[in-house]
Amino acid sequence: MNQIINNEETKENEKKDNLEAKVIEEEKVKQEEPNKTQTEKEEKQPQYEQKPQTNKTHKKMLFFILIPLILLGILSVVFALLNINNEKILTGIKINNIDVKALTIEEAISYLKSKMNENETIVVNVDGRDYTILKENLNIEYNFADAVEKAYMQGRENNIFINNFSIVKNMLKGKNIEMEVKISENGLQDEINKINSEIPEGLTQNTYYIEEDNLIIKRGAPGNGIDLEQLREKIFENITQNISGKILMNSMYKEPEDIDIEKIRNEIYVEPQNAFFEKEPFTVHEHVNGIDIDIEKAKEILKEDKDEYIIPLVITKPSITTDQIGTEAFPNLLGKCTTKYDESNVSRSTNLKVACRTLNGKVVNPGETFSYNKTLGERTYAKGYRLGGGYVGGRTV
Repeated sequence: MNQIINNEETKENEKKDNLEAKVIEEEKVKQEEPNKTQTEKEEKQPQYEQKPQTNKTHKKMLFFILIPLILLGILSVVFALLNINNEKILTGIKINNIDVKALTIEEAISYLKSKMNENETIVVNVDGRDYTILKENLNIEYNFADAVEKAYMQGRENNIFINNFSIVKNMLKGKNIEMEVKISENGLQDEINKINSEIPEGLTQNTYYIEEDNLIIKRGAPGNGIDLEQLREKIFENITQNISGKILMNSMYKEPEDIDIEKIRNEIYVEPQNAFFEKEPFTVHEHVNGIDIDIEKAKEILKEDKDEYIIPLVITKPSITTDQIGTEAFPNLLGKCTTKYDESNVSRSTNLKVACRTLNGKVVNPGETFSYNKTLGERTYAKGYRLGGGYVGGRTV
């Protein structure tokens, strides 16, 4: 009995203990809940790192950067204002190595002309012997205006800062402007060939010319010669860079170049052109015969080993020749003359025919002077002329 009672007491005590433990657990949970909520909120809030205060440092750096820039800007404006009304070429500018600083455009052009024309000749020394070239034979053309314009615009064609930079750079390092110079290619080649031909025991290059309806080519001969291309470059440099002093060259033993018939053909080729006239102002444009050669036939002729070659030309007349526009271009007859023509006098009639063929279609434009002798040229057997009588003192001789 007592044992049963004790068991029931024990059970009651265990229930009591469990109930107290549950109450304590609930109290603990209630106490932790606010803490957990607070912790979650803190975790959700962004975390900021504390940085040292640098505003003062930034202000100092900005100050030291802005002050030089402001000063530079002020100096640039002052510098630009000093040059804005300056009508002269700025310091440090040269044209073909000729100093043109502190000159106006007009003064610079005049000064350049005087400097470029100081030397009227170019002296070429070959193996100790002097050869003179007259500049007037080269028909030199200088583009003074364009070069001076470029010189004047240095430090003026951009914004203030770029202009000022350009001005200072030119002051320190200088600026050389290349002037455009044109030289007559034919004139230069003639002078070079002349020098080459006058060298003792000199090289003779191949030559050619047109006579009547034939191309005549003469083969050259070996001898002492100069580097023609090198001399050409030195002459051009002497002129463009206004270099004084002699051009020094040495000769060497050379063979003449091979005859280049393709090159010759390109040089003599002429496209046929019709005659025509213009009324305002009145001008007659004479016809031009086409000139060409048969390349294959020419190459066959050149295979022969000889000093001179005669190659027939291919002459092509245009569709409208000068004599065909005569009545339209010259409706009014200004004058005429006649002479006796006797077919039995073979020499005289032959000479008349040859002369008339040459004279026919010849146009004398306003202001021109007609020369009978110049038009006919030398009267030779090769041209078809025959011996004929002449008048001296009213008598035929």
